[in-house]
Amino acid sequence: MYPHDVPVLRQELLRTLSRRQIERNYLFVSHFAMVPCKLKRTDSDISLGARSHPRHLRFLFDAITRARAHHLSCPDGIISSWAAAAYAGLPFWADNAHTTLMVRNGKRNSTSPLLPNRRITVSQVPTSQPDPEFPSLQVMQSAAASAYCLSDIYRGHHAWWTNKVPGLTFREVRAIQFLDAMQFHTALNTDVVLENAHGIFNHRTLRRLIRLSDAGAESPPETILRLIAAPLRPGLTTQIPIFTTGCLRKLLTIVDAGWKDIRVGLFYDGEHHLHRNQRDYDSEVWATMRELGWECLRVTQGMLGQPKRLQQRIEAILASRRC
Repeated sequence: MYPHDVPVLRQELLRTLSRRQIERNYLFVSHFAMVPCKLKRTDSDISLGARSHPRHLRFLFDAITRARAHHLSCPDGIISSWAAAAYAGLPFWADNAHTTLMVRNGKRNSTSPLLPNRRITVSQVPTSQPDPEFPSLQVMQSAAASAYCLSDIYRGHHAWWTNKVPGLTFREVRAIQFLDAMQFHTALNTDVVLENAHGIFNHRTLRRLIRLSDAGAESPPETILRLIAAPLRPGLTTQIPIFTTGCLRKLLTIVDAGWKDIRVGLFYDGEHHLHRNQRDYDSEVWATMRELGWECLRVTQGMLGQPKRLQQRIEAILASRRC
């Protein structure tokens, strides 16, 4: 689950390796710690994250590797916000966000990828020790960390590219994407987030975001699809299992979002659907869904980029089912 190779203080490396060996095989992940070059993220991932980051910072290493490195130089600091969300299992966005430590003194807002943000802890922080390589490393529990992540989104401290959704601001869309992902991938309890958000994130805003979120969005584009479609008709649900008929009922597919009562389904087609074997499988599923009485729409990223036109297409399908 976590990277196998871990950061090491440069002074420790100098005990066993020459400076030439270190320069050839290691890169700085913080001001004091280094990691093998092979841990560096791909140039495309680094550049994509930097384009959306409010300060256009380039983070060469994943969130957990950076958190480990900062723990080496500040062992009493508590890993918070995005790195804590990554430890909980969030697969998106954390690698392009600053590491934040909760500390007793020395507050700092970092402008360097090699230095963490430092926030003063003013109360008892719920923590766990999830990292087997660093058993003393304290990580803020996901509910409290989520409140800080939402604060970062709303204050413009972290951002990523996302689609426009009618009736919502970009920061609202990002916050809902974040809540969706945390619920789906980490089983986040939003009631516990509300309990932990006092003094961190506005409760009225949080309640509204929670109402708009859903635990059934597997990916950020699926969140966009749901937010575009949900206002068109009440009762939209996510992750709807579809079974074949006959004596041996088998799971055929899972509808990303739709209205089960009128058998209208929406699918988001990501890049993996472009492969030949997947296209063949999708065509078979599509034909079987029609036999079962479902009317479905396959939605691509390009279609999400035209939300009004997409809503018109969905409305046309809904109208046909009312006839």
